[in-house]
Amino acid sequence: MAPIRSIRRPSRREFRFHHGLTLAVAGLTVLTLLPGCRCGDKPAEPPAVEASPAVDEGPSVQDSVDALKTAAGTDTPGDELISLGRDAAELAIANKDPAAVADAAAVLVGRGESDYARAMLQRSVGLMPPGAENGKAHLLALAALKTQSPPLEQASMWERVVKVQPTVAAEWRSLSLAYLLADKLGPARAAVTRGQKLHADDPLLGCLATALAVEAPVRDAVVTACPAP
Repeated sequence: MAPIRSIRRPSRREFRFHHGLTLAVAGLTVLTLLPGCRCGDKPAEPPAVEASPAVDEGPSVQDSVDALKTAAGTDTPGDELISLGRDAAELAIANKDPAAVADAAAVLVGRGESDYARAMLQRSVGLMPPGAENGKAHLLALAALKTQSPPLEQASMWERVVKVQPTVAAEWRSLSLAYLLADKLGPARAAVTRGQKLHADDPLLGCLATALAVEAPVRDAVVTACPAP
């Protein structure tokens, strides 16, 4: 009879290894039996993102002004021209572009639509207050349309213009002359003095200063003799 071999008891390390392997196999078996499990599949690729369709942003401010200029050079009826001017002005206001509003107004004035141009400029000045951010091209255009208004109304407009820095000598000359037309010699002299502090070398301001220092009718003769700007 063969001798009975003694059975070697596994070490604690071996026991842990075999026990862990058994648990791992059991876990994989359970996962494969779960409904909907795709454990062996490759991860799904993310869905392709479709490019958004291009959005038509419409004409630019310059395109609108150019279209108005082109129409003004043809036999376009006045009401259609005003409609184009309104579109150009509204687009320019929305884009904070006072210079474009002034350009559109100049086109309308050239076709005899001064009243609408004035209203358009007044609206733009209200919505885009002249200053460092918006400039004053639209305010200057509005002041230029006031030449047929009463002199004090013109002076009031030019006072608004010179409040926006920087200024040019012509703005102070226009202010002084508006007061002179209104027979307001004190404000007319003050406008020249204020202008000369900023534009001391301007010959027209110097000429106006000389004219305002003498009495009428000599004053009128000196103003008339002042060099053209």
